[in-house]
Amino acid sequence: MGLPRLHHHRPGTLSDRLARIALQPAMRAKILARTRRILHTNLPVIAGWLEAHAARFSYAAPEAGAIVYVRYHDASTPRRSSTGCASRRAC
Repeated sequence: MGLPRLHHHRPGTLSDRLARIALQPAMRAKILARTRRILHTNLPVIAGWLEAHAARFSYAAPEAGAIVYVRYHDASTPRRSSTGCASRRAC
């Protein structure tokens, strides 16, 4: 007796089903609202920490997403900005 045949259980099947559920209008709205709450709560925390360590870090806050671009500065890294970055290019 060999291993059971699992060809009808593709890995993408479950993720496709979950994606369909998540993209339904009511569920999508709930997921986006939860994500926004998390981002609005966490951004001041990381921004405060980075500002408290401005001698070592500069950053560009997200403009329309969830990614904070952080740059570490050691003694040999030239600084382009002392209090953060106006944009990712300035960081």
